[in-house]
Amino acid sequence: MWVIAFLGSASAIVEATLGQMYKEVNDGEYRGGPAFYILKGLKSKTFAWAFAIVTIISTGFLLPGVQSNSISSAVESAFHLSPSVTGLAIAGLLAIIIIGGVKRISTVAEYVVPFMAGAYILMALVIIGLNFTEIPAVIALIVKSALNMEATFGAVAGMAISWGVKTGYI
Repeated sequence: MWVIAFLGSASAIVEATLGQMYKEVNDGEYRGGPAFYILKGLKSKTFAWAFAIVTIISTGFLLPGVQSNSISSAVESAFHLSPSVTGLAIAGLLAIIIIGGVKRISTVAEYVVPFMAGAYILMALVIIGLNFTEIPAVIALIVKSALNMEATFGAVAGMAISWGVKTGYI
């Protein structure tokens, strides 16, 4: 898990760097992202278009359903509010934000993201504070679980599958 987190953060830095290197300014607005650096960096118009189309379809049809289902399930269990009401409220708020265009989306993100990050950090600190006596046991469990034979064999099996996929044997 730590190795994947390390690799994931490295790929996030690479993506952010590429996004900055290949962004453009049109009419005073920045435009860029993976499709831009695929087009300009890899010089592949077909791959850039394919990426853009798949991204639009997946974020348009897959992600909203998963996220709104999670939100409505949480609201239903916490406040006993119907998922239909929660779904309509989410759809209404999202419509107001999206219809306002990129500027409204960025304005909303400007206010919501710091609040979300602060709430996440605060809740993590509260949970750690309430379970302060368990910290040594948690660290011991992490180290013990990461260095046991089960984890070793799992890593070997995962590497074998990964190698097989890369070389086309599986």
